[in-house]
Amino acid sequence: MLNGFDESFEGLTRKDRLVLACSGAVGLVAWWWAMASAPRYSVDGEGGSSLYWWALVAAAAIAGLVAPARAALVALALGGPGLALAGWTAPRGDNDGLWLLIFPMLAAWVLVLAVVAEVAGRLGRHLRHE
Repeated sequence: MLNGFDESFEGLTRKDRLVLACSGAVGLVAWWWAMASAPRYSVDGEGGSSLYWWALVAAAAIAGLVAPARAALVALALGGPGLALAGWTAPRGDNDGLWLLIFPMLAAWVLVLAVVAEVAGRLGRHLRHE
């Protein structure tokens, strides 16, 4: 079982694996802190913290600078925990059903994070070569 797992990460260096693990941990902690810890239902329809989105953008930029070759994987590792846990832990606001929009929004956010990580990675490579 572990051989198959190791083979799927064959092209990744030790540094890449560390960046992916850290990105996943940051994504999980950010989701739990900003969204999963918010009340599930609220009278005023509010839920979660907008700081989640900004924390992930900052983490994607930092990870893109550290591991520029793995920008897409970093973005998936950052946004993946929220996307995977949203069905059970996303705030539902006033229970009008709009909370279901979190799924396409998180999927689109992973793409935004990939762009941020890629731009940061290219900027980092450009600055290192000068």
